[in-house]
Amino acid sequence: MRVVLDTNIIVSALIAPAGRPAAIIDAWLDGRFTLLACATQDDELRATLQRPRVAELVKPYMAGRLVNQIKKLAEDVAPLAARRTISRS
Repeated sequence: MRVVLDTNIIVSALIAPAGRPAAIIDAWLDGRFTLLACATQDDELRATLQRPRVAELVKPYMAGRLVNQIKKLAEDVAPLAARRTISRS
């Protein structure tokens, strides 16, 4: 099974290591599914982890370790192209 995790799930796993989002990360690390990631999501995750409110809740070494694990172990995929909205006027 191949899975894309929302950035909020990843951040929540770091904030609450005993919660359900952390269990999802543990399942990935145990090989129960393949995590899909792309550079755009990596950038979003790094930016989110640097926000003051998040940074005060997450230990930097834990954030760095998980980001590195994702970079190393997740299957890298190309980001989806942005959708263009066409005006009907």
